Amino acid sequence: MWSDCNKAGIPESERVFKTKNQLALEIVEQARRNGVRFGWVGADAAMADGPDFLFSLADAGHTFLIDVHKSFVIYDVDPQPKPGSSTKGSS
Repeated sequence: MWSDCNKAGIPESERVFKTKNQLALEIVEQARRNGVRFGWVGADAAMADGPDFLFSLADAGHTFLIDVHKSFVIYDVDPQPKPGSSTKGSS
């Protein structure tokens, strides 16, 4: 890949590695800045390797529909209690 950058004449100082999820989020945000109107973001399961992309979309206020692998786990509530909270009922 970097040899292609050399052929294209891209200066080394401008070469920055970004994941596909980072690039996709940048594309969505750039489209918004350019005035593109859309109601939701859609993607296939390859974009849902982990929750970071989904969290980024949610944090930015985007509605999204993402295909996920059958092994992807989704919780209605955070399964990890916050420090100082108790998972036991009060007596």
